[in-house]
Amino acid sequence: MANIRTFDLTVTQRGTKLTPNFTLGELCCPCGCKSAKIDLDMLGIAQAARDYFGRPVYANPWYRCEPYNKSIGGADNSNHLTGRAGDLDIGAGNQQIDPLIVAMFFECMYGLPGGIGLYIYPDGRSWVHVDNTGVGRYWRSTRPGVPYTYVDTFVPNLRRTLLRTDRVEVRCLQHLLARCGYTVSEDGWFGAQTKAAVIIFQKQQKLTVDGVAGKKTFTRLFQLAKTW
Repeated sequence: MANIRTFDLTVTQRGTKLTPNFTLGELCCPCGCKSAKIDLDMLGIAQAARDYFGRPVYANPWYRCEPYNKSIGGADNSNHLTGRAGDLDIGAGNQQIDPLIVAMFFECMYGLPGGIGLYIYPDGRSWVHVDNTGVGRYWRSTRPGVPYTYVDTFVPNLRRTLLRTDRVEVRCLQHLLARCGYTVSEDGWFGAQTKAAVIIFQKQQKLTVDGVAGKKTFTRLFQLAKTW
């Protein structure tokens, strides 16, 4: 259920705060038009992400008017037209949170009644799309103009490996375990130490004890860590 509010920018100042960290000016259409529509429920979820990760959240953009949406090749039925979608980056530079972790966070903490889209392009651009539409789809986009790949989840089933690799999802797991007080090295490698920590965590949280970090394990870790 959306909670959409329409703003008249000839009356409402762009500096008006809609949440503790989001102003109307950063959420309105980039073309500078005189109106904006914002789903306040979705904005509340974006604010929760800002609070959790403790880094600025950049909306790129949130609302689009029809002429601007058309000018950038947006879909005719884009949820940005009704203010029910946002394209978000969390942090910047070496403080940016990997968009895959952001997508995992939204899925585990909120599920989202609409969609989560993970965009990671070869030119270095990346962001996470979130919307409140009731569709309930997740997708990945790896190149502009190429059809999306729809996925059931962004959260993998991670298990111990004998091959040393460095994976974003494993670093995320290790960071959350460390935040919850477990001794692990945040090296991106799911070795014996990480598996032992997962097993102890699963036992303590009364989850299935298998040493495999799946969605239930990640969800509980996100919840217990409280902040990044």
